[in-house]
Parts: sequence; C-alpha cells; structure tokens
Amino acid sequence: MYTGRVTSLATLHEIVLTQMCPTCQLTGHRARDCEYSESVDGIVIDWLNIFLSTGTMDKIDLYLRSGEITIDRLRVNGMRCNNFDSWNAVQTNCGLSLLQLRKLQKCILQYHKDRKQDFLRSKRELDRKWPVNFAFTTDYSSDSVPKCPECKTWLFPQELGRKQWCCEQGEVLRSVAQLKPIPDDTLQLYLMDKEFQKNSRKYNGLFCFASFGIQYGRMVKYSQGPPHALKLSGWIYERVMHADVKSSPLHYYIHDAQLRFDLGTQRSLRDSTLRTLDAPIRQNNNLATYLTQLGRQHTHDQLEEMTVHLKYDASLHSSTASSEMAAILTRPSNDQPNGRTIVIHPTNATFYDWYPALNSARNENGTFVDTMHGFYENLMYPLFFTRGLLDSGWALEMRSENTVLTYTRFRQFCPELIRDRTTGVYTVDPGSY
Repeated sequence: MYTGRVTSLATLHEIVLTQMCPTCQLTGHRARDCEYSESVDGIVIDWLNIFLSTGTMDKIDLYLRSGEITIDRLRVNGMRCNNFDSWNAVQTNCGLSLLQLRKLQKCILQYHKDRKQDFLRSKRELDRKWPVNFAFTTDYSSDSVPKCPECKTWLFPQELGRKQWCCEQGEVLRSVAQLKPIPDDTLQLYLMDKEFQKNSRKYNGLFCFASFGIQYGRMVKYSQGPPHALKLSGWIYERVMHADVKSSPLHYYIHDAQLRFDLGTQRSLRDSTLRTLDAPIRQNNNLATYLTQLGRQHTHDQLEEMTVHLKYDASLHSSTASSEMAAILTRPSNDQPNGRTIVIHPTNATFYDWYPALNSARNENGTFVDTMHGFYENLMYPLFFTRGLLDSGWALEMRSENTVLTYTRFRQFCPELIRDRTTGVYTVDPGSY
C-alpha cells in the first residue's frame, strides 16, 4: 500500500506562485502567464527616450495612469532625463522597484505599438488622398504623371501650383548641357544589381581618370595655390597621377587594360560586371578612347616625349554648344598649358621634369584638380558622365548663372532631354525613363 504524502493542488499552486518568473524575475504568476514577456525581451531603451522627448505631459501621464509611476519619478536632479543608456540606469537613477520598472517597460511597449498604428493610419490616409507611385510601377512618360512644363521633372500633385524650383522655370536648361542617357544594360546594373550597388565605389574607382588628392602638389585653378587651411576647411579635390603609376586609373587606359580586370578579381568584383561597364566607356567616352588609342599607337619611349592637355572652355559647355569640341590635345613634353588646362603625363619622365620638387619615393606623383574645375565630375565619375569631356559638369565660371546647389538639384531630378536645334523645344530622351 502506497503511504507517501499527497501534495494538494492548492499547495502546488502556492509553490508555483512563490517561484521567480525567468522572464521578468518577479513572483506571483506562472512563467507562461507573464504579462511582461514582450516588453522585457522586445522593447529597447531608445523607445523610452523617444517617449520622454516627444510626448506631452498629458500624454505621458495618460500612459503612466497606474499612479505608481509619475513623470517626476523619471527625472534626475529635477530635470527630465530623456537619454537613458540602459534599463538598469533607469531603475537606479529613478529609484524604481523591479515591479515598477516592468510596468514602465510595458507602458513603453504600448506606446511603441500605438506610434506604429498612428503611422500606418496616416500612411493609409495619404495613400488614399494623394497616392504616390514609385519607380518601376508607373509609366512616367504618361501624361497622367505631373511634370514640370520646362524640364519634365516629375512633380508631386502639391507642387503643381508652385514656382518650378527644379530648373528655375527653365533658366537652368539654357546653361547646363544634358547628359547622354546611360546604355540599357548598364542602367540595369545601376538599378537592379545588388552586388554592383554594394560595390559601386570600387567599380567606379577602376574606371575613373583621377583619385582623391593628398597633401602635396599643384591645384589646377588658375595660378592660385591650395587653400590656407586645407584640413580645417575640408577642401575636396582630386589627383591626376601620371600613367606609369600602376594604381593610377590612367595606367589601365594607356598601358595595360587587363590590369583593371586583374585588380577587380583581387577586390572580389565580378568580371562580367567590369566588362559590361568597360565596353560603353571605351566606345562613348572621348577621353577613354583618346588615351587607349594613344597607348596603342606609341611605344613607351615615344610617350616620354608627350603630354595630353585637357583644355576647358566654359563657352563649349552649355546647352546650345556643339557636341564636337577640341578639348583633348597631344603636346610636346615642354609645352606649358594656359588657363584651365589639365595635363596628363603618360610616363613619370615628363611628370618629374615638370615638378622637380616632388619626390617619387614619397608617392608624390599627381597634380590636383579642385571641385570648381569644369572637368572634375567628368574625370571622377565616368559611370555617369558617359561621353567623357563632352558632358558638362559644374564649374566656377557657371556660378553667375547657377549655384552649385541649383546645378546639383537639376542633375538629381531632371530627366535627360533632347533639344531640337531648329525650334529650340526640349523633349524627353526615351532612354531617360
């Protein structure tokens, strides 16, 4: 006969209620019935800071309606503290018991949920009254999509009655030339290829004609030197190295095209993507074509007697200028440039003849081009300026017509247009959409 003691259900229930809940470290309930499980594990301290910094006094008191916690309890030294680093800091600095802390966490979780519901409600309301159709879901060439009558920039319905800020009511069109649309297969890379988007800077670095500058050299800006407080002013500029430097992008165009693909492999970049980018640049970019032909037609010894001059003429970089302009010239190595000319040295021989004060042992191997030069964008971003020096970037000479902010906004929002030379009317280039 079994004589063991039988524990009553009431006793078992009492034992359970005296055990600590593993989630909230409180007693008085079973773990599976813990009302703080979501708030302890799922709410971060940042939401308390948002709660204290954005909620009004009435709203905060409404959430803290239990009466056990007041807004005064959440102050430190008489001031509201809305930058807590951890929940432990809240409990320590505000003198809360563990139960009060759990209730506060539960309150903040509810605040988070309510904010999310408010956002979704507002979004539904906006979508109903003013629907916005984003890229890849709308035919932007359709007349149903609101556009600026001058530059054809897509507009929100609320912007239709306002002054056209995108192109200053057509003024920018008369001073900034349009870029050539990017080829379709390349555009697909830009828009859809996650690997390219992740490594776009690396890809651009293998095709650009310049790199970011360092602390020596000559600024290609009339006869002026670099700014007096370079580090403090955060001056941005690019460096055009001579082509004998294997890390120079110019080396790939003039001396060794295969090196670009070898470096791409070393940097874990896809060979197929590099070749997709390489073909249109060599076909359409006039500087890339010129440098490639120069390397094929001359031996290294012959190149030592040459320099390539990139002459900037502001009058050629306008919306009405001809697309054929003589901006690239081969000159003897002793031919000094004038004005806003950038000189490319195919070898180190002519470079150090020009700059005897620079030291190759200290990696001093390039000249500077500042951000106000008209070729800055062309040299630095060939993946967008596909025609090389035939495309127009912002320059110091343009500041009387367009500020750099106006120019940047226009480039960012305006689709590429085609201008009829007879009528002067602009139409959207089909490759823009």
